[in-house]
Amino acid sequence: MKPAIFLLVPIMCALPVVAEERCQYLEDQVDQANKAMASIFADGITDNSAPRETNRQIKELNQKIKQQTAIQLAIAEGCDTSSFLPNDMGSYITPALECATEQLKGNYKAASCEMSNWTRSEEE
Repeated sequence: MKPAIFLLVPIMCALPVVAEERCQYLEDQVDQANKAMASIFADGITDNSAPRETNRQIKELNQKIKQQTAIQLAIAEGCDTSSFLPNDMGSYITPALECATEQLKGNYKAASCEMSNWTRSEEE
């Protein structure tokens, strides 16, 4: 038995089979991390707790590591990473703040909190 092989098999099986799909999947992972970082930022707007701020910073760092990992995998797969936008949480700050506002009102299942519906705001 070779334990290293068993560790790599689940990672490779988790990615879609076709190369273009793998590249799109990895780009989506980078984008999802941007949404998560925007949400983490928005959650801390009205909170002045130092321990919770530390936890938010750890969560944000974890998202940045997730982005770096996805980008490194994309490069290894030969994907064009020019369309990947790491550390671009600002593009999702408006929907993140809308969600945080709804949650402050007690509406934790608001449609504005569904990250899959969030669209990137383009700078002009």
